[in-house]
Amino acid sequence: MLKGDESLLDSILFAFGLEKGSNTFYNKAAEKVDDPNIKEFFSAMAEVERGHMANLRVLYCSMDNDTCPVTLEEFTETVPGPYVEGGKLLENALKDLDVAFIDELDAMKVALKHEGEAYGFYAKAAKRMQDPEVKVLFENLAVEEKKHLDAVSKRLKETE
Repeated sequence: MLKGDESLLDSILFAFGLEKGSNTFYNKAAEKVDDPNIKEFFSAMAEVERGHMANLRVLYCSMDNDTCPVTLEEFTETVPGPYVEGGKLLENALKDLDVAFIDELDAMKVALKHEGEAYGFYAKAAKRMQDPEVKVLFENLAVEEKKHLDAVSKRLKETE
């Protein structure tokens, strides 16, 4: 996974892949539920991840214009995404979705777990990075995930 000595460009691509995996995770979650409110929630979470992907693409392209595909879709096709933000293999994260969502509470718990793992992963990665710019990248991603974690926690409390 990460050793701590990655370049900024490599770290941006790695983070993009994690965001791509999480986008896939939330899209698959939305497909698995019938409740329109839960479907809307997971679709919104997928869009948040897509927004992170777009931001990372812009950052990457601002540094390496020669290899930057024109659209987000083209860029997405070139970057592997076998992991979700928590560092778990996407295929293993998708197994969490094999349980049926009985209600909104179950869905919020799945999202809370996912966002908590994402926050923890980025916070730990930031501490391990040797390059100060890479450290800042992962610190900023951790801050974003903390916002998501707090929002899901709030919604979970409202659901209970």
